[in-house]
Amino acid sequence: LTATARREDYNAVPLVGGGFTPESQLDNWSYEGAVRPYYEFQPGYQAYLRGAFNRRDYDHAQGDGVPSLSSSGYRFDVGGRIDLTGITYIDAYIGYLNQNYDASSFGTVGGFDFGANVVWNATQLTSVSFKTSRSVEDVNTAIFAGTGITNSPGYLETAAAINVDHELLRNLLLNGNIGYVNDDYQNITRTDDYYSAGAGVKYLLIRNLYLGGTYTFQRLRSNGEGEATPYDRNIIMFRISTQL
Repeated sequence: LTATARREDYNAVPLVGGGFTPESQLDNWSYEGAVRPYYEFQPGYQAYLRGAFNRRDYDHAQGDGVPSLSSSGYRFDVGGRIDLTGITYIDAYIGYLNQNYDASSFGTVGGFDFGANVVWNATQLTSVSFKTSRSVEDVNTAIFAGTGITNSPGYLETAAAINVDHELLRNLLLNGNIGYVNDDYQNITRTDDYYSAGAGVKYLLIRNLYLGGTYTFQRLRSNGEGEATPYDRNIIMFRISTQL
């Protein structure tokens, strides 16, 4: 059994040319409770059921006739976990998820639910991981379409990523990753596709101090009502950090 509660508060955003635009319509409390009974056939082999219910309470509506994004949701899944002597680990599930908004004009966002977390230790120095999942996410504002404002409450997000870690030396670690995210909006025809790829290096000066560097390429492509402006982004980061 698990239970979580989360609070989010948003600051006003400065505008180009002066002034601020409030974001307090996004302030919210969210709660979720989940139960996950499982049966272990033998060590390392497990089947499970999972049911989760959530509630999202926003402090107030956006205004201009746009209702509050408050909603209730659930997800039910059946899955299994396999641990092959620590070399390969698989956790995968399928099911259904649904988020029902209090405002009837928003309707519901839901669909086929699935996810997986796969870890393969190819060698003692190299590990490969794959993750995929689905979730319902709320929009941060009303979506502007060509004919005016279309009230889309949220979108069904599907994400997948592959990550490779390699220990070149005991104190030199390499990393590479690729990812894809698809956001399918409710009530409008808009879909957003995010693509990413990156690489990184971590050099341990001592056990608790390391230098690091990463490069990430991100691309957004959007189409449909109120589509976002497409962009490509290159992010380079250098860091010095401590760890316990």
